[in-house]
Amino acid sequence: MNSIVVEDDETIIDEDGSVITYGFDRFVKDICDGDNCFICGAKRSEKEFNDEHVIPKWLLRHAGLFKQFITLPNTIKLRYDKYVLPCCSECNSFYGENLEEKVRPLLTSSYSDFKKNASDIDGETLFIWLAFVFFKTHLKDTLLRLHQDRRKGEELISSKYNFEWLHHIHALIRSIYTGAKLDKGCIGTFVVLHADTGDVDTPFDYRDINGINTVLLRIGDVALLASLDDAKLSSRFLAGHIKEVLGKPMNPIQLREMLAHLSYVSSHLKPRPTFRNEFDLVAQTSTIKAAIPDNIELADFVPEAYGNILYLCTFDFLSKMSFSEVDNIEVSVKSGKMGFIFDENGNFFKNGSICSTKIT
Repeated sequence: MNSIVVEDDETIIDEDGSVITYGFDRFVKDICDGDNCFICGAKRSEKEFNDEHVIPKWLLRHAGLFKQFITLPNTIKLRYDKYVLPCCSECNSFYGENLEEKVRPLLTSSYSDFKKNASDIDGETLFIWLAFVFFKTHLKDTLLRLHQDRRKGEELISSKYNFEWLHHIHALIRSIYTGAKLDKGCIGTFVVLHADTGDVDTPFDYRDINGINTVLLRIGDVALLASLDDAKLSSRFLAGHIKEVLGKPMNPIQLREMLAHLSYVSSHLKPRPTFRNEFDLVAQTSTIKAAIPDNIELADFVPEAYGNILYLCTFDFLSKMSFSEVDNIEVSVKSGKMGFIFDENGNFFKNGSICSTKIT
């Protein structure tokens, strides 16, 4: 690598035309609005393309999801085996070998085996894999119409996205391809929780909050919970919650509530960390840097703001549950004064009963 070109938006390109670092404008043009491979940036005329499954094929097989349906943000259902993105064959194979096959053995094991064998893979790789699924989920939104009825317009699900919240995630997942080093703060809050699958009819659950960049993914009784761009700062304010639930079997709605807690805290950090790409022209190495403020605070707790996030995380479960002791479950959840994990004294509810809750 002898010749480097730096474009106006700070995109860095090597002498072969390969993009080392995407500036924001180039990221939006080529990856979000374009039809290029979302990893290397190649055009269809330059490489052979095939389909990259948003949820990897090994997971679809493991969970029996190929003929099942995902509900998209516009409420339209799409079969998981059709839930794909265009990707060049070379990058598809590269990520299959260097990411998917590394995490698959651990994520298809039980929670007890996961704990025994967790040292077989570093947490950074698991974190990047979860970010990879998150990124593909929302890049797919750039290819899907918001309205099934064309008479309502040709808007895409992503029409109102500004894509700032995906730019850093894209750099993060490309680090495997580019060899970029990751600053310590690039790995956000990341927790592995024990899922109670006793009354669960599916071995898979996924929910994320775009814009806040938090995600929950459950495979069997292993649940991964993360904030992808908080530099672990949320864990400072959720340490008590996390300590209380670690290792305890949590039912599906309790796991979703943990996503709500993490999402609320991550979105109310003052100030938030920022990220940038740095390229050393002499050493010709790339590093993703995290700028973490010295004094971090959490904005005053607003019950209704938390309640709206909790409802967003749990509404599909609430409609299937019976709450005889609550007149209007939607109103109660959105009030931010009830939950399913802790009682009023902060003790864990093993059966996920309804109780009052608060962020401390």
